[in-house]
Order: sequence, then C-alpha cells, then structure tokens
Amino acid sequence: MTSTETTTTETQTSTSLTVEVNTPVLGLGPGTSLSPDGPCDGVSGVAGRRNWIVRVPDDWSSEQLKQLSDTFVSKDKYEGHPSSGGLPVLLVWATQEELSGALHAVPGALYVEMDSPLHAAADTVLNENTVGNKTFEGRRCEQDKASPASGAPWGLDRIDGSLDSRYMASGPDGGRGVHIYVMSTGIKTTHGQFAGRAIPTIEATDQSYVKVCQATDINCAADKNGHGTRAASVAGGATVGVAQGAWLHSVKITNDAGVGSVASFLIAADWIMVNQEKPAVMLAPVHGTQAESRVLKDVLDQVAASNIPVVVPAGNDAVNACGTSPAYVPSAVTVGATDINDEIASFSNFGSCVDLFAPGSEILAADIGSDTSYSVVSSTSVAAGQVAGAAAELLSTWSSLKASEVQNQLTIGSYKDSIKDAKTSPNKVLGITWLALQQVNIGASDLPVDGSSKSRKKCVDAPPSVPGELRCAKNAGDPGHRLGEDRFKDSFEITVEGDKVCATRTDDIEDDFLPSKQHPSSACGIDDAGWTLNLQIQCQVRHVEKQDSWLFGRMGETEPSVCAGDNFLDRKSLYYEEYTGISTTDDCISLCKAQGSCTGFSLTDKGTCEVWLKKIGSVARPPASYEPTGEISCSRFLGRGTPGSGIIRLASAPTLCMSMQKATAVPVLENCDPKNERQQFSWTGAGLFHVGKATGKDCLMASGTSVSTAECAAEAADQIFAFEGNGVISQSGGNSNQCLKASFLTAGARVALAECDKSEPRMQFFY
Repeated sequence: MTSTETTTTETQTSTSLTVEVNTPVLGLGPGTSLSPDGPCDGVSGVAGRRNWIVRVPDDWSSEQLKQLSDTFVSKDKYEGHPSSGGLPVLLVWATQEELSGALHAVPGALYVEMDSPLHAAADTVLNENTVGNKTFEGRRCEQDKASPASGAPWGLDRIDGSLDSRYMASGPDGGRGVHIYVMSTGIKTTHGQFAGRAIPTIEATDQSYVKVCQATDINCAADKNGHGTRAASVAGGATVGVAQGAWLHSVKITNDAGVGSVASFLIAADWIMVNQEKPAVMLAPVHGTQAESRVLKDVLDQVAASNIPVVVPAGNDAVNACGTSPAYVPSAVTVGATDINDEIASFSNFGSCVDLFAPGSEILAADIGSDTSYSVVSSTSVAAGQVAGAAAELLSTWSSLKASEVQNQLTIGSYKDSIKDAKTSPNKVLGITWLALQQVNIGASDLPVDGSSKSRKKCVDAPPSVPGELRCAKNAGDPGHRLGEDRFKDSFEITVEGDKVCATRTDDIEDDFLPSKQHPSSACGIDDAGWTLNLQIQCQVRHVEKQDSWLFGRMGETEPSVCAGDNFLDRKSLYYEEYTGISTTDDCISLCKAQGSCTGFSLTDKGTCEVWLKKIGSVARPPASYEPTGEISCSRFLGRGTPGSGIIRLASAPTLCMSMQKATAVPVLENCDPKNERQQFSWTGAGLFHVGKATGKDCLMASGTSVSTAECAAEAADQIFAFEGNGVISQSGGNSNQCLKASFLTAGARVALAECDKSEPRMQFFY
C-alpha cells in the first residue's frame, strides 16, 4: 500500500484529537486537521488511516526516535536520522487512535502535522517543433530558441551583464566541484546537456520504500515527466545552464505525473543531509497545497542551517508568494520570473517574500523526448534553476560560504531597479557580478577644467563582490574591449584604488584630444569614444578558491611572438587578457583558472601574464617584422583538463565504454568491462592520452578525422588531447576544434574525430 495511491473520497468533519490536560504533545500546524475523516487528497487515509508527520525536538537521538516509532504497529513508516545529521522527524501511516496512544507512550514530540500534497511546480512548455524566432519591443531574438547551437539563450545572456549573445560568466568550469540536488520528477541523466555530470541519486516517492540509486543505473530516479530535467538543465546544462561544470543529482520525490507529498520531500531531505557531498545546493522546484506547512519550514530551516542553500520558485499563479509554500520560507531563496522585456512574467508570483527574480519566460531547456530534445519553458521553476546554478558558481569560487552568506551574495550581486514594475517585490534580478571574473565598464571621461591637460582619468565603483583584492587586465583599451569608436587606438593604465577601478590615458599627440560628440567644443567631433575613455575591463578577485586540478603543459618555444610581439593589433587582443606585475607561474595560473574560457597562458620574465581565451595555436601570429632580440624570455602553457585513469564511459549510454580494437588499433565502443585492459586509459588533462594501464607506451594519435595509436611522443602535436574527466575529449595539439565522437550509440560503434559540439550526446564521455 502506498499513501499516494488512495482514491477514496471522504467528508471532512470538525472532529479533533483529544489530548489529556498537562500533556502538550501535539501542536497543530496552520490549516492542519487531525480529523479521521479528512479529504482524499492523495495523502489522506482510508478507514481513518493517513500519513502523519511527527516533529520531535532537535536534541532527540535516532534511538529516541526509534523508541517512538516502535510503538506503531504499521510497517509503513520512515524514521529520520538526527544522530547522523538528519531530520528529527517520524513519518507514519496510522489511525488517530494509534497516533494518540504512541505520543502518550513516548512523550516529548513538539507537534504533529498531517501529510499534504507537494507538486512539481507546473511549467508552460513549448516543444522544439512549435517555437520560432520572436520579436520583443524591437529587439530581435536572433537565436532559434529551440536549438542550443545558435548562441547563448537570452536568460544566460541577460544575467552575465553584457547583452552580446554570449554567456561569459561561467564556461565549462563554472560550479565545478559543487553538487546540486534537484528535488523533483527526476532527471534524464543521459541527456547530452549533462555530459556525465547528472547522477541518479535517490527515489523517495513512498515512505515504505526508499531506493538509493547506483550512479550508473539510468533507470533509477529517471524523469518521465520532464519537469526535473528542465530545471536541472537550466541550473547546470553544458550550454543552456548557469553552472556548466556542476554535478547534478536526480532526487525523485514525485510520481511521473509530478504529484508527491511533503513526506517524500522530508525523506529525501533527510537522506541528503546525512549523505550529501559538499559543497551542495538544494533546488526544490515544488509547490505545496498547504499554504504554510510548519514542518516544511522547519525542514528548510534545518537544511539551510547545515550550510546547504535552498532555492525554491515563487510560484506560477500571479499572486503574492507569501501565501504559498515553500515560497514563504525566509531561509530559502525564493525566485520569481522575469521576461525578456525586464518585466515580471505575467504568470509569476510576486511580493515581499520573493528574494530576487531571474529570467523565467521562454527559456531554452533540455527535455526528456530524447538525449537531444529541447523545449522552451516558462515558469518560476526554471528561474529558480538559474539561481541554483548561480549559487553553485558562488560555492565553487568561495567554498566556505554559509547558506545565509550565499543568499546574501545572490541579492547583493543582483541588478537593482531593472524591473519596470516590481509591484510589491524587491526590484532585484539575478546578476553574475560577484564571480571571480568580473566585468567593469568605464564611461567617458570629463573634460579637464583648464582644457589643456593631455591626460584623462575616470574612476568607477568596483563591482559588488565578496571582499578581496581585484586584479584588472591592463589592455582594456584594445579593440576587443572597446565600447565605443576610438580612431586613435590608445592604450591605458588600469589601476584599482580602494573601492574604485580607474582608467588613465596620457598622450602628447595633440590631435588625440580633439573634441568628442559628448564635448563638442569645436566642430571636429571626431572621437566618439568620449575622450578615449569608454572601456570594458575584466577584473578578478585575488583570493579565488578552486576545487579543480587542471594541468598546464608547457608548449614548444617555436613561436616566441606570443610573448614578445610589440603590436597589439597583431596579437588579436580580443582573445587574451593581459595582467602586469605577475611574478610567479602560480599567480598566472590562478588568473587563468578564474576565466571560464581560459585555454592556457604565457608568462614573461618582465612580469606580464597573458590569459588566453581561445586556443593558443589558433590565434598566435607573429608580427611580420618581428625579430627575436633575446631581451624578453617567455613560457607558454596549454591548459585545461583533469588528470585521471580508468575506463571511459559514453555519457548517453553509460554501459558502453571506449576500447582499442585489437586488429586495427582504433577506438570503438564495447560493453564496459573494467578488467579489459584495452578499455584502460590514462590522461594528464592536456597532453598525452595513454592506452593501457598507467603510462602505457602507446598513445592516441589524430590523423585527419581518424584516431589510432602510436608510440608516445611528448612533442607530437597530434598526440595532445584534453579531457576533464567528463565532457568532450578534444584534440588540442593539432586541429584544436576536433573531438572524439561515437559513430552511433551501440556496441561496435567506431570512435573518430569530428568538429567539437558540446551538445552532441555522442561526444560526451566520463569516467
């Protein structure tokens, strides 16, 4: 018997439980009735039986809780694990008389609440076949919203602070090392968006049967509804998610229709508090039918107190969120939805209980139709997914933050007063302004008072962040970073002065100070950049903590111009950030790691660190007139990837592994067998990819679109592959845009090279 399958209709009466005077064992939550004749709501009982949630004091041990549990004859019950860091609750299927007798036999319970329904908060979904481009107030959404391959989804573009059809705040390392537990209908873990980072974790849809999943059991906690997959992909998908390197845990607490109960939520929360991997975030895109469930608030408070931030949706009924559960809970981060016009979405709840808003209207998300299915979704659940991803980004950067500090940073770093009509809600929209990599815009400078100075300086407030020393790239004035036209191509000195970031430009060339359109003191309004100060600067917080273990391999010294070229126009400044005063390789590595799209770096003996945002080999071109002088020495390093060894699984078919075929020495897919030496590989992150155990003598080698083995040679560009333990395996030394791809998803499929596509399921591997 499962309490969620009851279909008997009963009539509610006013009968209540009688408790002896001076024995205050029951305290009824708001709206709670202890009538044996309650309504049939999916969690009520038959013949007087129903699910009860008994809340005991925080200092009760698991043994005390078991003593109370043992007084019930029913086997349909669940005991929390307070002695192991879990919840002090008992869930039991019982009659009112059995409940009263047990609470008198083992006194001390704080209160009892009847179980109540808890649903996956409804999404409005358009499938990939019904959505096209759309015009919003003159702004054309150039991307096809139902495809992840045509630029960053508008929501990601909005939250990173630069409307340029790109998402620059994360990259594949955003949220790395952080675990997001998605409490919903499950996750389609094989979808290409997850690249092996989605893990079947627990099914808790019935308190008498809780299943803990094997990590490779894709049928456990599987999503047959779509709600959980959509929320998870927006939180941490490879191209549609905020934290594109986070782990995503499938926690199934509803049936396939999206119907569950508070009891199921408590069971899953108890398990997570005992077994979770930290740092962790709980994404709970759910909606309760009981306006203010006392026990649900208690549980969310306890989860947050254990330093697991909890993110919940405001709800989709266009009403005040303070009247809905769990949106009203202060310890949870409650998220409303905005649309592309920076207005509260028509369906979104609002009010003072909303902590902040996030894009939630027509958001591209992965769906369950196939491993490559997408939908366009409108709901506060996907808005909450974006905020959960942002919380993971925070914890990836500052792992020691408490849940309350994460909540504060999310609101501090939000965009203020950007909603046209916030109603009674805080006017705050999610903004990724507090990450290690921060963007600072410096506007036009003022005209000097005497009109004669050849120097211009402009200072602006540093972006809100966890306090720490800022480092800013000095080459902000290069063409790749200009916000306005600058016909004179000047350079700038970027400094951090207290809580200000300043840009200074000094030049003796008279005509560089021709009036601009902003200051038309003469007829020659030629410098549209506003006196050559209108810059976009990239800054980084010095004390970044990272969980990863990247390897940086030294590149050959055959292209010295990467470090010594004088002309920045020849150096493609759009593709690098330059920092000065950097004395050690470790400092340069730290700056590189802080950039989600960093592919490597170079460091000169003059203290200049160049962080490369594209593959070094594809953009480094020596100036035609360059002649090495020997005055500047330089080291180049190719980055990315995590060292590892073992079998390599195909994410979209985890029972299949890459194997080297005996006869042809080419990689194919075979059923995984850890004892098969041909399925053993080892890799250094970015470098040689050994075949066989440990450091075998044979390595993968690229030849056109084919892959085979050859004797390992450290200097062979065709043998340099990058792999981070999950995601694509790219050929990084030669053609840097080639990745391993299975020809089809079945045993015997050949693995060869094709143009890299992080959304392609056949390119997603993990170990």
